[in-house]
Amino acid sequence: MWPSPIKRVRGFTLLEMLLAIAIFAVIGVASATILQQVTKVDGVSKDAQEDLKSLQLAMSLMERDFGQMIPRTSRTNNPETEGQLFEVAESLYESASEGIRFYRLGWLNPDGRLPRGSVQQVVYRIQDETLQRLYTLYPDPVEGEEAQELDLLKGVISLKFSFYIEDKWQNQVDGTVFPKAVAVEMETLELGIIQRKFLLPDGYSQSAAAEEDENGNGSGNGSDEGTGGSSGEGSGGSGNNGGTSGTGNNQNGEGN
Repeated sequence: MWPSPIKRVRGFTLLEMLLAIAIFAVIGVASATILQQVTKVDGVSKDAQEDLKSLQLAMSLMERDFGQMIPRTSRTNNPETEGQLFEVAESLYESASEGIRFYRLGWLNPDGRLPRGSVQQVVYRIQDETLQRLYTLYPDPVEGEEAQELDLLKGVISLKFSFYIEDKWQNQVDGTVFPKAVAVEMETLELGIIQRKFLLPDGYSQSAAAEEDENGNGSGNGSDEGTGGSSGEGSGGSGNNGGTSGTGNNQNGEGN
């Protein structure tokens, strides 16, 4: 019996192995590059989303604060701030750019449980390229009290304010006249220049003027009643500055 012939198995040549290794290397490098780019884009997208959220939070707080801004003077012994309804200046409260200080209403205090009122003093400034919002528990200075700081937006390098007073926008104001609107301009490293205008509450200037006019001039609302010597009764009409004399229904009636 003759032995069966051995079948020879053909394998890969060295050239084929090198070619396969080269192909897998190219695929691996391309995959790593694509993965790196996707990771980088994802990181940039997340950073942009965080910046957008911070910007929305800052604009929302500013809109809420300026929307409830009130004309109130600071009760201090400082003659420089006497009569100022708000304060804006360069390097105010150690700001790296302009800063602003004002008062607002609407600070919630349910059932008066917290030891404070509803009026809040608010300050906006820039420190370490960060837009900050400062506030105190009490509207007027209290010895030993430190302002609470809230970081709103990073990468802010400039902050400017302008005010709509006497039917025109003004950059240099003394704070003694309550504006109708406030314009805010911020310059950021990532988003560039951002401008926003806020309309202030209506009625403060008008109500203050009306109250002053009422207290100064006054208006008569008096009514007089005439009494007659007979059974007739007189009635007087109301005047603008005082009551007019009444006229009796009877001929003998005299108005008082």
